[in-house]
Amino acid sequence: MANVSSIGNATYGITFGDETLNVPTIPLRIGTLDHVLAANNGEAGIRVLSNQSNDAPGWTLSHSTLYGNPVGLMMMPTNFASQAVTVTDSIIAAASGTGVQVLSTLINPVTVRNSGLVTAGPDALSTPTDDSVNTPAAIVLDASVVDVDPVFASTDPTSNSFVDVRSTAYGGQGTSASDLSGWGDYIGDFVGIEAWRQF
Repeated sequence: MANVSSIGNATYGITFGDETLNVPTIPLRIGTLDHVLAANNGEAGIRVLSNQSNDAPGWTLSHSTLYGNPVGLMMMPTNFASQAVTVTDSIIAAASGTGVQVLSTLINPVTVRNSGLVTAGPDALSTPTDDSVNTPAAIVLDASVVDVDPVFASTDPTSNSFVDVRSTAYGGQGTSASDLSGWGDYIGDFVGIEAWRQF
């Protein structure tokens, strides 16, 4: 699935699975999600329900932005058998929100790499990851995760520059040293004071 936007829904932006079917006749197998924008939804940007197949190939969320949702990516409880999940080249930001939330025991991990889990600036998450169910936690953060303010060019969904990334701190932070911009474009015209102090 690619090039999908879901903005301003009362509850969830995008849901995978059937909440009335805890044990599916045909298990859900999620493929690649690319260039997804889920913004300003009432409860979560992306919600994944419990009826995945844990022996299916892992799925990837890439080049996406989950913005302004109370929870960016939510893995729901009840009879969960999860494919491995990789979040890459994506940005999750929401003032006082939660980035990745796991509400059930997972067989396979959720790995975040070459992505932004924003903990600074006006769109800072209060809880980048939330997994109080699994020991050790099923959410794995790679060293390539960026947490600084992306300095979005606009946070107005009607703007052509909505969630475009101005911060130079995201330059070269994507896969293979590409610029990290999630669903938006990389502008890279804003240098934070931390970078100036290096000179």
